[in-house]
Amino acid sequence: MNLENNALSNNRTVRFCKVLSVISHIILFLGSVGLAFLPCLFSGSGRIPLVFSMIWAMIVFAGLICYYLSWIYSSSLEFQSKQQSKSRMTRVWSTIKRNFGICAQTNRKRILIPSTLLFALAIFMPLATAGLCISTFSDKYGYYWLEVRRVSSTFTRWFDYKKVCPPGAPCHIYTTVPEDTATGFFLNVHTHTDVQEITVMYQEKKIYEEGFEMKEKKGEMYNFKGVEELGKRNVHSVYIDGLKEGTEYYLEIYYEDGIKYAEKYYKTLPGPNSKEPVKMAMGGDVGSNYTVKYMNDQIAKEKPDILVIAGDAGYDEGLTTCYYSFDLFLWYFEDMYDQIGRLVPFVIGIGNHDIGYNALANPKIESNEEGPMFYLFLPQHLPRNSQGEIEPRVPALHEREPYFYHIVGNTLQLSLDSGYIAPYDGKQKAWITETVMKHPSLARFANYHVPVYASCFKPLYDDDRAPLLAEEHWLPLFEELKFMTAFENHVHFYKRTKPLIQGKEHPNGVLYLGDGAWGILPNVCREPNKPRRSELYVHEKAESLNHVWIVTFNQTMVKYEALGMDGKLIETPFYQKIANYKLDLPKVGNGK
Repeated sequence: MNLENNALSNNRTVRFCKVLSVISHIILFLGSVGLAFLPCLFSGSGRIPLVFSMIWAMIVFAGLICYYLSWIYSSSLEFQSKQQSKSRMTRVWSTIKRNFGICAQTNRKRILIPSTLLFALAIFMPLATAGLCISTFSDKYGYYWLEVRRVSSTFTRWFDYKKVCPPGAPCHIYTTVPEDTATGFFLNVHTHTDVQEITVMYQEKKIYEEGFEMKEKKGEMYNFKGVEELGKRNVHSVYIDGLKEGTEYYLEIYYEDGIKYAEKYYKTLPGPNSKEPVKMAMGGDVGSNYTVKYMNDQIAKEKPDILVIAGDAGYDEGLTTCYYSFDLFLWYFEDMYDQIGRLVPFVIGIGNHDIGYNALANPKIESNEEGPMFYLFLPQHLPRNSQGEIEPRVPALHEREPYFYHIVGNTLQLSLDSGYIAPYDGKQKAWITETVMKHPSLARFANYHVPVYASCFKPLYDDDRAPLLAEEHWLPLFEELKFMTAFENHVHFYKRTKPLIQGKEHPNGVLYLGDGAWGILPNVCREPNKPRRSELYVHEKAESLNHVWIVTFNQTMVKYEALGMDGKLIETPFYQKIANYKLDLPKVGNGK
């Protein structure tokens, strides 16, 4: 009886060991596959050559095949006993030689099929992951990964994405603005690569309807290089100036064949002395998903004169492989233009998802026809010559800056770089004072990406120094130069601070509004991520909400409305008197 029990126990032990052995080998196989394809993450984004991923995968699979063959076909106890007396390095080398020896002696038919499949996989996977894009806050194209991200490659996009700019009508038409938004604008048109030049005919709408001749303007053409076939296009930018403020214009777009391919309307903004109020939609962290559409539908009802996005527009990460994220972003806004009945100009500041780097990373980025799209698609200021004089033309790609200003009605809107390309101090800091002093009569506003008074802290993604540097170099200037409001973003939260001077409430202090949740998923601020500077009790309101600020200003007052995704106001509108922020020129220094 005892012998039977022992035998039964031994059988169970043997079966258990076999199951355990099979499980361990399955884990080894899956781990080897992961190791083989790890370089695909880097070759897919162009950081290492594609052939390196293929060779690496073949080497790993070759070792895997030989290991399993030695496990299946070898039962040499004599070999195992000999290994006992050898040193560790000698045992490893002997095992490698033995495994490859068994591999070489195995019946070719037994090894042909698995070897062929694995080596084919080693070639296919790097090719299938080439042109990799991990797009954040986009709900079209690719496959979901980590909740808010979609992964796609050149291979997968061929199955679910169409050519962006086929022959025919332009695939994108949108406007950006130079410093003077009342008398000029940049018309940006994306076309098929066959279109080398466009001609824009324009005239005041009323004059055009009376039958007067139209004016003509040609622009600059840039070929979007380094992008896959589906994303190829020519980007045309035309600078149209000498316009009347607060006036609607009719535009026609022609190609070289003389055929009219599109017609649009555009309205210049009121000038600094105009009594007409200006309405601005301000926010950040937009993305390319259906939330953007819902929010834009609500914004369209407000009929804004200008759209300001302080960073993280299309979430393309500055990668040509993520071109479609910016295309989706533009299409959502072009739908808004159709609802409003005219083009509405963009002002788009720089954020981490526009270039693919966090603040203070100090990347070496060259703006050329391969991107980033933030530069290639968006002329947002006029170039200056060697004497510092403005030239009335489209800026060349290498002349485009990450920070700039715009005169919007009777306000000066500064779009700043939160340390992504330009440092907080030095040239950018001096530029703030210089720009304000050239326009002392205008009410002053700033917008930028990384907040100083964040509604929620994100330690996993942020460099702690960024808000500290802004607090050191920018806030004294904002207070000394009597800025009315600073629009902050990046945190994906709704926030309003008290008006502040040196971190304390002051009736005529700087208001800090944010924190960037135009179309992306709002952040959930847990206890460990309490707001920075929470000890100062500066926040009047902070909540996890999608929102856009609708800011309306005239000659005496600024009105703020926080618009939610449902079209309702998040809180009661509030106001600032422009007269309370009048600049006292003799007392203005350098912000120190």
